Amino acid sequence: MNAVNRIVIVLLLIGLAIIVPVAVIVPGPIIAGLQSGLAVITDSLMAVALAGDVEQMAFFLMRVVIAALIFLIFLLLILLELRRPRARTVAIQGAEGGAALMADSIASHLAYHVDQIPGVIKVKPRVISKGKSVRVEIYAETGPQVEVPTKAQEVRSVATEVVEQKLGLKLDREVKVTIKAAPYPKGLPPARPAPARQPVRPARVAAPPQAVETTPPATTFPQPVETTPPTEETTADEG
Repeated sequence: MNAVNRIVIVLLLIGLAIIVPVAVIVPGPIIAGLQSGLAVITDSLMAVALAGDVEQMAFFLMRVVIAALIFLIFLLLILLELRRPRARTVAIQGAEGGAALMADSIASHLAYHVDQIPGVIKVKPRVISKGKSVRVEIYAETGPQVEVPTKAQEVRSVATEVVEQKLGLKLDREVKVTIKAAPYPKGLPPARPAPARQPVRPARVAAPPQAVETTPPATTFPQPVETTPPTEETTADEG
């Protein structure tokens, strides 16, 4: 709106700079020109008044349309003038001295980091400054074989991390992500999702055999046999 204001003001100043000095120096031609214009308008009105009802109604509708267009143009200019201009910077949280970051810089950071996500082909971030916070919208194009919900959540997580942690800004609301998946090439069947892999359980390792303590068999020695020497009575009996 500043550019429009400057253009309008410059044109008005140029017109006044030309007309006013001429009217002061030679007012006769200016007045004569105005009178001629008024005479033409008067003759036109008289001709319409003498015409039929159809011509009068058509001329009246034409004047209404012209007046409505002029009113809408001036109303639009007034609304643009009263509208609060959009902020181009965002306050950095926790920074001393009221530091701020340009919205263009935020958009470039988001585009760089989101573009590093596998499967993302094109990124177009939109950053809307709210003064102390920022609103972020991400438009991303992906390949045909990506899982859209998973990829959208990944893009949202990366954008949130970049804004809040890397840049130190505050989000006005959750990051809005719009995903456009590229179509499959003609003649190529869509790839089926790979089946979920079952978790591989680690093989159990057999415990090493424990050493069994063996007790050596006890050595047995023959017991001595006690012999009784023959007595005299036994000798006599044998004899």
